[in-house]
Amino acid sequence: MSQESNFDPNKLIVNWNNQLGKIYQEAEETLYPILLSLKQAGSRYTLNTKLGEGGEKTVERVYDQHTARFIALAKPIKKSTQDYEHFLREARLLTSLQHPNIIPVYDIGLIGNEPFFTMEWVQEGNLKDLLKSTKPIKLEIFLQVCDAIAFAHSKGVLNLDIKPENIHIGLFSKVLVLDWGLAQMWREKSISGTFRIKGTPGFIAPEQLAPKQNLGRFTDIYQLGALLFCMLYKKIPIEGDSVDQIFRRTLAGEVSLIEKSKTHARLNSIISKAMSKNPTDRYQSVLDLKKDVQLYCDGFPTQAEQASFLTHLRLLYQRHRLICNLTFFFSLLISTAALLFIEKVKSSETRAQVDRQKAEDLLSLYENAKKYRVEMEAGIINSIESILATEQNPETRHKILLAPTFRLFNSHNYEAAVNYTLEVLKYQPNSENAWLFMGYLHFIRFDFELASKAFSKSGDDNWSKELLKLSLKYQELFPNKKLHIGDIIKLLQEPVKYKHWDWLKFHIICSHHYHHPIKRHLELIEALLLTLNPRATIQIKYSMEDNGAILNLEGSTGIETIIIFEPNRTILDSLELHELHLHGMAPIKGTQYLDSQGVFIIK
Repeated sequence: MSQESNFDPNKLIVNWNNQLGKIYQEAEETLYPILLSLKQAGSRYTLNTKLGEGGEKTVERVYDQHTARFIALAKPIKKSTQDYEHFLREARLLTSLQHPNIIPVYDIGLIGNEPFFTMEWVQEGNLKDLLKSTKPIKLEIFLQVCDAIAFAHSKGVLNLDIKPENIHIGLFSKVLVLDWGLAQMWREKSISGTFRIKGTPGFIAPEQLAPKQNLGRFTDIYQLGALLFCMLYKKIPIEGDSVDQIFRRTLAGEVSLIEKSKTHARLNSIISKAMSKNPTDRYQSVLDLKKDVQLYCDGFPTQAEQASFLTHLRLLYQRHRLICNLTFFFSLLISTAALLFIEKVKSSETRAQVDRQKAEDLLSLYENAKKYRVEMEAGIINSIESILATEQNPETRHKILLAPTFRLFNSHNYEAAVNYTLEVLKYQPNSENAWLFMGYLHFIRFDFELASKAFSKSGDDNWSKELLKLSLKYQELFPNKKLHIGDIIKLLQEPVKYKHWDWLKFHIICSHHYHHPIKRHLELIEALLLTLNPRATIQIKYSMEDNGAILNLEGSTGIETIIIFEPNRTILDSLELHELHLHGMAPIKGTQYLDSQGVFIIK
């Protein structure tokens, strides 16, 4: 009876409600974690880490609780109301510049009474750091900076502080123009203001030093010319023992002595025009400057150099070296045939007709060769565009696009395979399979640096990683791409965990044949035979007859096998033999495969 009298139904209900509340709270945390995190978030920006400090502001890396990512947060150093307004003006100005090469602003606000703005957090690595290396700087970086400044000009904004420290170089050479603290709005007329020097000595334009400042697009163009100089020669364009001396030389237009070299002569003309003392002598727009640099990169004469006819002709030859050489060769061939024709006319009419026919055939071959080259290039582009237009399934599209590459690769037409794959990548730059094949093509030609870059873009599977690891190893061992016979043997013996490694090794041998004299390739064949048959003595005789290649191994002893890759790849496949002479020799494993390919084996 006493136990029944202590039972309280109200307590049971309260306990039951508490349990249900806990269950609901746990379910809410599981089902709606993002919503719950936003409800529970305190301060939005946490984990502050100082990144750097300039003359106007300090920048910290912070964690944004709302977007769950690290970003950069800028705060003013000076604390007056005027300084706060100037700081926020830079932030508002940046929000109007939405461009891939300009640092984006995410938020503007106040923490307490202090203003701030947030932007993309970029890791360390700017153009100034890159200039410390001995490697030449790619002009593609400069072209991206020009895009950013040209876009700013289209929005009525001048940067006025273009220098290497303000150019961030990210992954895959993505360029961002960072600091816009000195930027000003600009419209149809130039900016005029009170005299106050702002900028970096060596990059500052002459008009920025004048008592009555008259600034415009031409000011940024001057600084872009200084940046191009710095990228080319890895030093500032105007140097001096003091800031005053640098400013005097800037006003006098005394750019540091430019090296007199054929390599830099054409770029020097662009720099000189962009950094002209008189603004009217500079480029009229950033796009004009970019166009001249792009013309230089593409091998065309620039506006700045005022090229002569001979320069136009020389650059035309450099752009179309192969076609010009073929034209000259066939022209010489035709001329020779014509001379022979004229000489033979004197002896007999019949012989003259034969020679005339030969000359016409040679001319026809020459014309057909030119026509075939043009049609082949047009055909490649048309076929790619047709596939992209008609096939919507990405996987099927990739297989169809890369089928010619695979066919050219297996037929040992490696140069054509490279050209075709490059065209595919123009239309499908993110195709991992295309990059994988491009890696194969560079690897078998021992260009391990380009192979590494291609394999790094071919996906994250274990095979790509294995090939990338091997490419990086041999890139470090052989930066000059020159492998001796023993080095090639070691490469072929690498224990690579890749299912197509034997197939790729076979093409290494075939590529060696196509890219080296036959004498050197026979040295590799002999070394491979000795690797498979350590006790053998090798005597190789090779000749090329009308019917094809003939290899004579008679006199060799101890050769038991020529199979290097299973199931049916032999050392001699790369020679594409017509006859193999083995008279008086013991049976050799693997010759049956050559026999099945139509090679005449004489025993």
